[in-house]
Amino acid sequence: MKSFLTLIGLLLAFELSAQKIKFVNIDSVPIKNVLVANLTMDESIFSDKNGEVDLTIFQDDEELLQIIHQSYKSIFLPKKILADQKVIVLEEETRKIAPVEVSVNSKSKESIYELITQHKAISKENIQQNGAATSADVLANTGQVQIQKSQLGGGSPILRGFEASRVLLVVDGVRMNNAIYRSGHMQNAISVDANLLEGVDVVFGPNSLIYGSDALGGVIHFKTRTPKFKIDSNKTEKTDGFLRYQSALSAKVVNVCYQKGTKNFAYLFGVTRSEFGDLRMGANRYHGFDNFGKVPYYISIINQKDSMLLNDKENIVPQSGYTQTDFLWKGMYKTNKHTKLMLNFQHSTTSNVPRIDKMNEYRDSTLRFSEWSYGPQNRTLISFGLETEKVTKLFDYNQTIFAHQYLEEDRISRLYKSNEREQNSEDVMVFSFNSDFLKYLDTNKTFKINYGFEGLYNRVESEGKIVNINTSESSSLASRYPGGGSDLTSFSAYVSAQKSIKNHILKSGFRYTTSNITSKFDSNEVVNLLKIDEKKLDNNALTASVGYVFHKGNYKFYSSVSTAFKSPNVDDFGKIFEKKGKLTIPNTNLSPETSLNYEIGSNYMHHYIDFDVACFYTQVYNLMTKLPTQINGSEIISRNGEDFNLVSVQNSGRAHIYGLFGVLKFKFTSRLELTSTCTATKAHYVNNQEAVGHIPPFYGMSSLSYKVRKIKYSIYSRFNGKKNWNDFNSLSDNPDEAVVDFGSPAWMTINGSVFMYLYPSLKIQIALENVLDTHYKTFASGISAPGRNFIASVYFKF
Repeated sequence: MKSFLTLIGLLLAFELSAQKIKFVNIDSVPIKNVLVANLTMDESIFSDKNGEVDLTIFQDDEELLQIIHQSYKSIFLPKKILADQKVIVLEEETRKIAPVEVSVNSKSKESIYELITQHKAISKENIQQNGAATSADVLANTGQVQIQKSQLGGGSPILRGFEASRVLLVVDGVRMNNAIYRSGHMQNAISVDANLLEGVDVVFGPNSLIYGSDALGGVIHFKTRTPKFKIDSNKTEKTDGFLRYQSALSAKVVNVCYQKGTKNFAYLFGVTRSEFGDLRMGANRYHGFDNFGKVPYYISIINQKDSMLLNDKENIVPQSGYTQTDFLWKGMYKTNKHTKLMLNFQHSTTSNVPRIDKMNEYRDSTLRFSEWSYGPQNRTLISFGLETEKVTKLFDYNQTIFAHQYLEEDRISRLYKSNEREQNSEDVMVFSFNSDFLKYLDTNKTFKINYGFEGLYNRVESEGKIVNINTSESSSLASRYPGGGSDLTSFSAYVSAQKSIKNHILKSGFRYTTSNITSKFDSNEVVNLLKIDEKKLDNNALTASVGYVFHKGNYKFYSSVSTAFKSPNVDDFGKIFEKKGKLTIPNTNLSPETSLNYEIGSNYMHHYIDFDVACFYTQVYNLMTKLPTQINGSEIISRNGEDFNLVSVQNSGRAHIYGLFGVLKFKFTSRLELTSTCTATKAHYVNNQEAVGHIPPFYGMSSLSYKVRKIKYSIYSRFNGKKNWNDFNSLSDNPDEAVVDFGSPAWMTINGSVFMYLYPSLKIQIALENVLDTHYKTFASGISAPGRNFIASVYFKF
């Protein structure tokens, strides 16, 4: 700790010189209130009365900056080119259009000023400065997204009280959600490599109009790096990467990326290897619960026999580590000045990932499992894209993507001292097509329509078997999903219109979706009792939205009313799954979950203060949740010598979810700023005393940062309020992972970071997270969060 503070003190002596530029009009008159910002708008500054701006806050010389003023044409230049020019002459704008032309929604080409819901953009630079271990951690580091983890290799985002299959994950325009995305907790977000991302867009709230099913809580759009074409004499061939170490995870990460471009063809290849050891949790239990989160015993094989051993390192989570390898190849080709073709290949694979909450599950006083892990989790994506920007009778812009995904998701478990290892294997093939169009209906670009089409086909193969670990003999086991295979097919179309009238924007649209599930159940004890063989489920949904935006200068107010939906998938429809004494069985009579949503919000950017606030209210109908059920009048079934309570996914009536969000940024100087964010969410059922699941406690983050020319210093705190015991949903919030009769304790961490741009080709990050070594668990998590964590990263390029 002392050496860390000493290093910070020495670095304060580093170069303090400013990088000032000046904005003038064609008559050389200085222009004040010119906004200079990066593309994600999380770093910004205004010109003063002399038209001057200090670019020190933008520390990456290659970062693309936008220069915005309502009376002048917007321009975009890399920071280095902007700084070299010293004086920038802005050209007067003759047409009044939206002041920011950067698209944050790649499907609809909407700018920040056109969105009718809360939004958070995360830049590549921000990802590097935080040194996140996974893509889930990238989201958590914003302070605006809550993350649940059942194991170290986990990360389930929660947006506005919705989680898992009710939050839509998208990578490079392709939906990741598939037929077996479950309603509980998921780890699929970490299959997108954080170290190969160009950025992330998080659009909060319902987005079923543009994105379709599952976007009830919001959309998380991961955007991987894109190769650059050669322009003039600029060099486009380069190799970059980084090395990272994290002490609390014993993590070692290496990344290498190579790209090359000509005038019409460019490609990029990247690979990341991550090795995570056993997690070390915080030692200081300020919450007052001495045994909360500890793993007192673990199973080890000694002389070919299971042995239950005392964990003499009480703050270590034994057998929690795993490895992950990620590949990305992306190529782009310009057929002409209007059209680009893109081929995108991604592959992610892991070792076995131990499920820590299951490994810490007891039967009486003995650990229940000797093994419980997700088998190698594999995700492969191949997509072909066509992008056209050309004024035609039907569209001005079109993006069409054909994609194929193949996913392997296995589960491996073995009871303590049992010779029988249970293996459930799920393979999913996904074929998708989506085409999105934009057309301006007037020359001033004040009236536009968006329309598009989407087709999806999912094939799910599921099997189970029992393998004797001594003889390797195998026998049958009930599959997790229908053993004869399942097919999910979906088609949809949407149209929306937007009209700008001076400082006002009016928006409306609708989407129609039809879906079908066909499942063939094989013979097993549960299916035979239910007397089902082949079942079909047909659903249709019509969703709509209307919105209003007022913007003037850098102020924006918005409001919206919208509907959203989630169609039942194979996981909802046909799963057989046991968890902590409860056996989930199929329910073939499900209807789509729908919601009616209201939101108002406002944001503002100024010289000395920025703010962003929103409040939302959602009514959810036909909510799909797990409830007790029966087979032949009995709520209990005996299976493999154990009794289980029966539950199934059911449409359970209506729930109300509401909340507030806020971000406040104080810019004391061009170098020193304080940012705080907080989110509060509440919910209740109508005519039901059970707590609504997936509702996180109050949470947020505060950060104080100071920048000199080549160094950024940050001190920040992440915090969570208490989740009361009575507010836990018994089937989805893992109350057994909280403190019985108390709930989930409040927590706060203190963290520090230094990010140094030593040379154009060398950057270094040094951070100390959880300085006080506080023990805590994030809401509904089955594993404790890391304790004091030293992070060192070295970024290079040549």
